[in-house]
Amino acid sequence: MQDLAMAASPDGSPLQKKRKRLSRRVPIDMVVQLQIAAADQPKDREALKKRLRKQITCCEINEITTSGLTALNQCVLDGNLESAKMLVELGANVNKKDRFGWTALHYAASEGYEEICRFLLRCGANVRAEDKEGKFPVEVTDDESILRMLLRATLLYNMPPLDKDSLQHSC
Repeated sequence: MQDLAMAASPDGSPLQKKRKRLSRRVPIDMVVQLQIAAADQPKDREALKKRLRKQITCCEINEITTSGLTALNQCVLDGNLESAKMLVELGANVNKKDRFGWTALHYAASEGYEEICRFLLRCGANVRAEDKEGKFPVEVTDDESILRMLLRATLLYNMPPLDKDSLQHSC
């Protein structure tokens, strides 16, 4: 009974303090984007990466924010390649889905960010990731060059592994 009274009290309960602490936290994507903009030199970028590693935990970097997006998805949606690179270097999962079921590749493809699509594919983004409506990244783009890139990646993704002895496909 005492625990219920403590949890229900508006001032000073551990539950209330935790909620306040979480609500005041600045979104990670914002922190990264602002600090990347300030880092001009490669030396600054390395110092920034060390500083961000201390500030960001793996759980935070991949969590879904109140807007329903992950930090990486938000940076990709904003078209910020440098921030996306930094988040991936810090451990962001390129295949993490947001509350809509979209991955960063879905956002990059739908917005027409070819360089970001290429970067995400190099980092292992799944071209066969389906959103909640069953759509793949290749289905949400209107850009012809991104469409070709994603179709090529889909073909490579579906190929069987190479037989190392004969250097031919094992089919």
